[in-house]
Amino acid sequence: MNGSDYEEFVNSLNRSGKSDEYNSSIENETVTANNHHFLSSKKRKIEELDEGKSGNDIFGYVEIKKLEHCTRTLQKNIKLIINEAPDLAEVKRLLTSEKLDRNTIFDLENNELIQLAAQLKTKYKSGSLKVFDSIINNNANTIKEDEYSEVDEESSWTKKSKSAESIERKPSKVPKAKESDVPELPVINDVKLYNRVFIHKSIINNKSYLHKSELMASHNERLEFLGDSVLNNLVTVIIFNKFPEATEGELSKIRSLLVNNVTLAEFSIIYGFDKKLRSNINEQILKDSTQKIYADIFEAYIGALAIERKFDYTEIQQWLTALMENKLSKHARQISSTEEINKDAKSELYSLIGTAAFHPQYEVIKTGDGSSNPFVIKCTMGNDVLGIGTAPSNKDAGLRAAMEALKNKRLLEKYSQIRFNMDRNQSVISNKGTKNAPLLALRSQSNEIHKYDTNIFPLIADAATDVDSKAKNELYSILGKNMGVTPIYETHEMASKQFRAELKVKGVHVATAVDATKKKACSKAAMAIINNKEALDALSSL
Repeated sequence: MNGSDYEEFVNSLNRSGKSDEYNSSIENETVTANNHHFLSSKKRKIEELDEGKSGNDIFGYVEIKKLEHCTRTLQKNIKLIINEAPDLAEVKRLLTSEKLDRNTIFDLENNELIQLAAQLKTKYKSGSLKVFDSIINNNANTIKEDEYSEVDEESSWTKKSKSAESIERKPSKVPKAKESDVPELPVINDVKLYNRVFIHKSIINNKSYLHKSELMASHNERLEFLGDSVLNNLVTVIIFNKFPEATEGELSKIRSLLVNNVTLAEFSIIYGFDKKLRSNINEQILKDSTQKIYADIFEAYIGALAIERKFDYTEIQQWLTALMENKLSKHARQISSTEEINKDAKSELYSLIGTAAFHPQYEVIKTGDGSSNPFVIKCTMGNDVLGIGTAPSNKDAGLRAAMEALKNKRLLEKYSQIRFNMDRNQSVISNKGTKNAPLLALRSQSNEIHKYDTNIFPLIADAATDVDSKAKNELYSILGKNMGVTPIYETHEMASKQFRAELKVKGVHVATAVDATKKKACSKAAMAIINNKEALDALSSL
């Protein structure tokens, strides 16, 4: 209904029911949409009955214009469907055409709005939708109620599966990769689900007429979200079973190498997923970010597999295990080649070349985080580096450094000779000693027992020594049985927020240790005495 039709409609209402007091004025007035004062008295009575209704129930100019626009758009779109939409027979023919690209074929088979348009065109051509002509010609009087008959089941889109079957296409089958060791890709039988895997959301960004639920079901973003979670869980199970001796940190590192954009994009390209991608992404942007986009396709495929298998992951896990076999074998060789930690490595090294005065020192080169970033510690004697160890924990890194030092035959020979030539009475020194202490000890020829009293104490505990929580009790037992004395511990907080423990026996300061807590510092001080035979002998002389 255009503007002139609307004015005529309102004039007719006024001519048939206007009140006497407005009779003369209405004849000279042009009735417009905003002049509700010129409505008939009958229309006024209707409005008076509706005065109690809310503003949402008022029907006026805005509603009229909305309906007018809606009806005109309906007429336009019906003409478009009649003139351009294919009917069901044409769709069947198009699906067998070799001229159409795979994206067009996918839409013809799966786009519900295209399906509806084809159904409407088919019913119009068969004469079942004469209402279309009535709508186009503005002739509502020819619309009959009996035209709303039931849909002919044989002509409905439910028969589309027949046309799809006649093509004998298996879109979920992917050509086997060139690599002979790449397992066959699990098949997604649901055509619509399969094609959705390769649709980037940029394809449907401009389809503002779709509902949110329709938009979400039209691209692979939700499938990628699901697949990412499934992939992480399955790879975790696979490597957990594959590497029973691997630490948590090693497992995390292996998983990060298997589940990353580079690796997943590699798998995606192997199966040809990159050639199936549908997107409206700028070519340069696509080139710069292919790894992420192709990795997303691989995850979306796994998500689609999970849905179709109703979250039974057996087949998916078997496939992923076979697909990642080469990479898993590589990591297995690396782990198996890693020598088992010798927990006595430090003690063995000390027994070969160490004395209280001059022994292996352990220095942290790199601090780890306990998982992906390992600790790195070097073992030194004087200016020589005997070995370097790497491990997830500080303790294991120190042990590995000692293990490497035990393999360093040249330096072991050097320092074992120094130890052999050192006067036993001079094998320990005070905390005031220097790097030249071993050389000074070598020059000493004195065997006098009183040297113990002047040079041996206080011992300085090795900072890298592992803490033995039972050390204090053990020392108390030794001193109490042999000497009848009790060790005294004095602790002081340092500026570095660490604690220094001083161990005293009969008023003599015999050992010092530093650690993060008072308890550990005291234990280390006790260990310094227990692990040193010369110190125990010297204490007996007191």
